[in-house]
Amino acid sequence: MKIKLFLLICLCFSLLTNSVFAQSKIKMDTIYYLLDTLKIPVNDRIITSQKMGNATFTEIKCPCVNRNDHPWFYSPDSKKKIFSKDEFRSIKLINLVSLIEIVKNSGDNFNKKYSFFIIEPMKNEYIVRETFFDGRETTVAIDSVTTKN
Repeated sequence: MKIKLFLLICLCFSLLTNSVFAQSKIKMDTIYYLLDTLKIPVNDRIITSQKMGNATFTEIKCPCVNRNDHPWFYSPDSKKKIFSKDEFRSIKLINLVSLIEIVKNSGDNFNKKYSFFIIEPMKNEYIVRETFFDGRETTVAIDSVTTKN
């Protein structure tokens, strides 16, 4: 009888701790954005991407986020995968307007709330980069000055 009572208490304790720890996990939503700059005329691009070192940096040049801030994202090269066309077709993409709205509403908690992937087309496949919010850069207008030596 004591053994059954002990097992019952252990079972209850196990279920209780599992439910407590399960509630502390944060469920992250996954966002996929297709960045196809070749299809957008250069003068119409508000999103740019450039490779620096072992990472790719992406900027949304949109003062609509907050106080003329431009959101920056970075994608470490170690966090990229190659998808086939069939794998790509199974992904639900987000548009740029929705992405901007999510960035605007989540602020500095973006990386805690979302797993974000930028997808770039490459010939017959797609490069999928896990991407992280890197902060905002405030734009400041500066007049250029030319000096002669």
